[in-house]
Amino acid sequence: MVRRLQRPYSRLGNKGSLAWPAAIVALIIIAWLISLVAGRGQVGGAVTATAGKSAKVANAVGNETVGFLEIFRFRSNVRRARKLEAEIGLLQAELQQASAAKRENEELRQLLKLNIPSGFQTVSAEVATRSMDLWFDTLVLDRGSEAGIGLQNIVVNNKGIVGEVVEAGLGYAKVRLLTSPDFALSAITATSNIGGIAIGVGPTHMSLQYVPVESTLRLQEKVFSAGLAAQADGKPRPRGLLLGFIDSIKKNPGQSTLHIIVRPAVDVTNIGLVTVLIPR
Repeated sequence: MVRRLQRPYSRLGNKGSLAWPAAIVALIIIAWLISLVAGRGQVGGAVTATAGKSAKVANAVGNETVGFLEIFRFRSNVRRARKLEAEIGLLQAELQQASAAKRENEELRQLLKLNIPSGFQTVSAEVATRSMDLWFDTLVLDRGSEAGIGLQNIVVNNKGIVGEVVEAGLGYAKVRLLTSPDFALSAITATSNIGGIAIGVGPTHMSLQYVPVESTLRLQEKVFSAGLAAQADGKPRPRGLLLGFIDSIKKNPGQSTLHIIVRPAVDVTNIGLVTVLIPR
């Protein structure tokens, strides 16, 4: 009876003993699978992180390379900019020369249109030098006695009378401007036909003196050379050359003559080409 009861018990005990190891193995397998899945996630994240870092490194290397190349491009751009500046300077110089040549041509055309009084020949000249201290008083021409220029020859440009020659030598002629206090020339008004002496009062005006106080003059009336006084050598001076325009007329109490200011037709601050009138 005892043996029969123990057999079933032993069989049940053997089956139970086999179930426990199987459960443990299953748990181990499940844990391994879980760790495997988690490991794959970590590897993927690591790969992604590594790829991101690699992209950043690549971008940084690319930026450094571009910056390195920009150094050479900067130097090339500097050279190109300097070359362009030099070319611009040359073009500006050429433009200035062309403008100066255009002005000279225009002045020459205007000089050719001058009504030269009969009995005079002309010599063209250009201003060579001017003194800053005597800017409104004198200037020097690039032609002189070799061209027939002599003392007291009247000098004009396309606007009117510039002055008179006070010194002449080989290759030069010194001209006293009409605004100089030492300049004096007989003059006559265009409309009222009243005569007087035009005297420079500097720096940009003249005075028409010895005009009787009862004379009737008009503002902006033209004043021309009268040609009354001869040169020191006895040769005539030209008549009918424009001196300027009457700017103001005043009566001074107790004076028998008018105080008349004349604005020169010529801009004495800007004189280039001129014509010297030489008596024949």
